[in-house]
Amino acid sequence: MRKGHWRYPALFALVIALVGGVNATSVLLVGSPPLLWLLYAVFVSREATARSAVAAALRIGICRSASRFWWMAGLSG
Repeated sequence: MRKGHWRYPALFALVIALVGGVNATSVLLVGSPPLLWLLYAVFVSREATARSAVAAALRIGICRSASRFWWMAGLSG
């Protein structure tokens, strides 16, 4: 969120792909802390703007979608 790069969202998506292959519940548990951190950074510590937090969430969502399709491709066969 601070730098606006794609590197960290892509690494987060890789973690979700590795963890999510075992258990779907773990994907929810891995996805919750970053969302809470974004909310904390915007509303409590005021270290980020709402616009940068939404942009970071969208980058994470796009990367997660790519990893989710990779995971679903294994189930289709």
